[in-house]
Amino acid sequence: MDMSHFRIDVASIVLVITFAVLCPQSHAQWIQTAGPEGAWVRQLAVSGSSLFAGTWGGGVFLSTNNGTTWKTANSGLTNLNVYSLAVSGTDMLAGTDNGAFISTNNGKTWGDVGFTGPRISSFAVVGTNLFIGTPFEGILRSTNHGATWTAVNSGLTNASVNSLAVSAGNLFAGTYSGGVFASMDTGRSWVQTSLTGTRVLCLAVNDTNLFAGAAGGIVYRSTNTGITWRGSIIGLSFFGSPGADIECLAASGTNLFAGTYGGGVYLSANNGAIWTYASAGLPPDIIYSLAVAGTEMFAGTAGGGVYRSSDTGTTWTAVNIGLRGTIVETLSVNGTSLFAGTWGGGAFLSTNSGSTWAAVDSGLTSTTVFSFVQNGTNLFAATYSGGVFRSTNDGTSWTAVNSGLLRLFVPALTVNGSTLFAGTVDGVFLSTNYGSGWSKIDSGTAGPSVISLAANDSNLFAGLDEGGGLFRYTKSGTSWTKPDTGLSGTYVYTFAVSGSNVFAGTNVGVFRSTNNGASWKAANSGFSFSNVYSLVLYGSSLFAGTDIGVFLSTDNGTTWAAANPGLAAYAVYSLVVDGTSLCAGTWGGGVFRRPLAEMITGVHTSPTDVTGKFNLEQNYPNPFNPSTVIRYTVPARLHVTISVFNTLGQQVATLVNGFKEAGYHELRFDASGLASGVYFYRLKAGIYVESRRFVLLK
Repeated sequence: MDMSHFRIDVASIVLVITFAVLCPQSHAQWIQTAGPEGAWVRQLAVSGSSLFAGTWGGGVFLSTNNGTTWKTANSGLTNLNVYSLAVSGTDMLAGTDNGAFISTNNGKTWGDVGFTGPRISSFAVVGTNLFIGTPFEGILRSTNHGATWTAVNSGLTNASVNSLAVSAGNLFAGTYSGGVFASMDTGRSWVQTSLTGTRVLCLAVNDTNLFAGAAGGIVYRSTNTGITWRGSIIGLSFFGSPGADIECLAASGTNLFAGTYGGGVYLSANNGAIWTYASAGLPPDIIYSLAVAGTEMFAGTAGGGVYRSSDTGTTWTAVNIGLRGTIVETLSVNGTSLFAGTWGGGAFLSTNSGSTWAAVDSGLTSTTVFSFVQNGTNLFAATYSGGVFRSTNDGTSWTAVNSGLLRLFVPALTVNGSTLFAGTVDGVFLSTNYGSGWSKIDSGTAGPSVISLAANDSNLFAGLDEGGGLFRYTKSGTSWTKPDTGLSGTYVYTFAVSGSNVFAGTNVGVFRSTNNGASWKAANSGFSFSNVYSLVLYGSSLFAGTDIGVFLSTDNGTTWAAANPGLAAYAVYSLVVDGTSLCAGTWGGGVFRRPLAEMITGVHTSPTDVTGKFNLEQNYPNPFNPSTVIRYTVPARLHVTISVFNTLGQQVATLVNGFKEAGYHELRFDASGLASGVYFYRLKAGIYVESRRFVLLK
């Protein structure tokens, strides 16, 4: 099944990581609420008294009091999807989706190391040599503190590197399917150890022991630099079968800890010969990272944030104050109650406009909540692995209501009158008794993988993933139909309905129907956004949550304008009106809010507004000698790079590498140092990439 509707597609990630981090302003801006607290913590690292957490979508967080409180440490970090962290002397290194960064002042500011390749999975330092492991390009080495990089893959027959480690001056690489490789000459050449044909996810060193954590719940140990290995199986998988993948390893004195994929943490006091379960208090999440700071042990989870243990893993406690890195999938309002459903973090409630948040998970067995709907005094939640849950006490407790559902993967809910509809991987189901029983609407089925639903008085609309477009169920009819909509091949993430006007948010923008979904037209005039994850109507105003922020149309989608000041670096997955404010649930930033009146009166929607467009113009003059002018436009404050390449594809100049405000920009390029010839200049901003050819004639 295509997972793109879970918002983890590559296009979304690239936009998330390249969108600008805006500084707070005194007015006319989005304000980040106090939560929900938590994050997808992909990596933990300790540097002196500082504990760093690298998160998915929220960047880097820093704690100087053993995780008791956290603050963001993202200044200069242009990519907020952090997969790896490492300490190199007094420097801190961060590996992201699209580059490596370095901080020389304990995370206060970050600078680009100079490597802008694919995701960086790991770092290693051997003397003055700095190594980067990647899942696509193997291993790269820098001998000048990151100024330049060279691939060092000779003998490395598997270039998908998950982990690097140093033992006795030798460098080891754990690969996706090739086991462990070793280099005895600082990366100049590699040889395969006797651990072959294995997916090695992590490496760790403890004294003279080298450990490799692998798929299937196996931890391997070598006491002779990889010449021989011995393995032991530990843990349970996320589904309860033996052998949870080993995601991370950490050594503390004579103790070795292993974090698993949904199976918790395990402890061995005898170098992996015997393991004991050490997960009391941990959520049923993936344990992505483990770190030791003195007598404290820390675990980074998939959505639950950071947990701390002071008793060698016997008990764990969440330590997430200030860690506002949650991925908020859905928002719902009931009176003064604002609910947030997160990916991996569970459900949260705020009764004071986001000033404080509390977890409301009692009885909710799934930590990923895709959708909330209200039906009278009933609140329903659609989840990743637990099906549908109902609460009759504002989320204080939940009860599963799944009788009749085939499987418990439910991405969408909607309600019309007294009827509740659920979109599942098996099609659409309905319940007329508050979820106590479900029956499938299967005549001319809308098919599997239903990821969005909406209803009005006469129709039910179902949006599909896998490019399945949209289906409509007419109440006067008896089956689903697929109108000639112009939506073929699209992923329909969301709907907004007002009478016979229906709006659909897709992976290629917004579409509008004025005839109850019988036909559709694109409503993207004047703007070039792509993924639209959430739509909400407020009077005659339509708001869209996209992978580059929030946009507003006051003319039924004819024109759009950005409404993003203060919305720092985040894609917006969910929108809801809460009183006189609009709330936005983001990828990696929790919940933001902003007064509606401020946006509706303060945003201009002229169709000629350049802030709604990407554009790279042809330089002038062309040919040129020795200088020329290049003009470009970006739709929002973004990190922009403009580079110059020769015909061999070699980069010869960087003209722009930093944040640029929305609108029109102009620069002059002086090519005095280049030889005559044909060159190309390329603009990259978010997922937008455009190149043009120009000629230097001297």
